[in-house]
Amino acid sequence: MTTMSLGRMLLGRLKAHQARRRGQRRATPSAALSRTEHLAPRLLMTADPDDQIQDAIRLGASTTPVTRNDSINVAIDVDMYRVDVTAGQRLSFDIDRPSTSRLDSYLRLFNSAGQQVAVNDDAAAPGEVRGLDSFLEYTFATAGSYFLGVSGYRNQGYNAVTGLGDTNGSTGNYGLVVTNTTPTAPYRGAGRPEA
Repeated sequence: MTTMSLGRMLLGRLKAHQARRRGQRRATPSAALSRTEHLAPRLLMTADPDDQIQDAIRLGASTTPVTRNDSINVAIDVDMYRVDVTAGQRLSFDIDRPSTSRLDSYLRLFNSAGQQVAVNDDAAAPGEVRGLDSFLEYTFATAGSYFLGVSGYRNQGYNAVTGLGDTNGSTGNYGLVVTNTTPTAPYRGAGRPEA
């Protein structure tokens, strides 16, 4: 097989894989199925199954604190989480490392179209000392699903929709705490004074 035809075959398989990820189905000739697969290294990598919004780990409606322990286990790893919010809801996202972790965390918040709406690197949560952990608090003007990307510092230019664009960042274990910090409006019902 010539280099030109091998390149075309690999490009065809890459395009077919991308089409399947978009939900489209394309027929693959049975002869191609019997050949050894030679796909791009990115397609062979299974260590990062949750690096884009379509594969995000669902945290659900965050009306009470949600805690999740996870890790950035390879330098290009991104963990994507989905939260469902109401209009006007305010959430905080707090990363805390165990003492043995070397992770320098980086947080990015995306809307459902994959557009970044907020970002944080190394801010201290209330009552904490500034260090390598990140903290982000955000008020959602519009109800819907939003996506939080957790990665190591330097891996902050990835595309939340495609999962591409990763660069090497730090690694390590972390805990994520999502808390509803929406201010409570005073009760103004009949028979009760306003606060």
